[in-house]
Amino acid sequence: MTKLFYLFILFAISVNAQIVNITITDFATNLPLDDADIYFKNSTKNFVSDQQGKAIIDLSNVLQTDELIVSKKDYQDAVLKVSDLKSELNIKLEKVSEVGLKEAFITNLKAEGILQKVIDNYDKNFNTEQHFYKVNFTLDAVIDSVNRDLFDADLQFRFKKDQVKIHSNNLINKRIIGEGVHQKSLYRMNEYFNNNR
Repeated sequence: MTKLFYLFILFAISVNAQIVNITITDFATNLPLDDADIYFKNSTKNFVSDQQGKAIIDLSNVLQTDELIVSKKDYQDAVLKVSDLKSELNIKLEKVSEVGLKEAFITNLKAEGILQKVIDNYDKNFNTEQHFYKVNFTLDAVIDSVNRDLFDADLQFRFKKDQVKIHSNNLINKRIIGEGVHQKSLYRMNEYFNNNR
């Protein structure tokens, strides 16, 4: 019989440890706050305070690492760790301070005026100076059955507002020159690109 009694007391203590009685009040006036939302960050359980600012929170199936959040419109949220909760808890919420607006300008801009401002300030708002494209350039000139000139290089094109610059890093992927007795064909494009950086 005593074992059953101790088992009943242990069960009552464990059930009581999973229940938290919360009272939510205003920080400045100490008046109860009704309709405050109470929920857990990582759980679907949620509760609402009554007209006396009271709520009974059930902690069953809630992890000890979770957080309890108490929120109400026009008040700052209170965030508490579940592991720090006691069976009786009084939470005071502080009102959010009002934001003062000094000036407001009202204009009747039309869509065309807004778009014209966007177009006029395009260069200021977007970095149009940084467009680079890497291109593989291949020139294969077959003059006849004996003579051939193959040039393969990677080039970098840099586009600015009204100009194009071409840059090469002096690395040629492949260069084949075949000469015959009668003709010689050689393109010095890498030197041209190197001088025009």
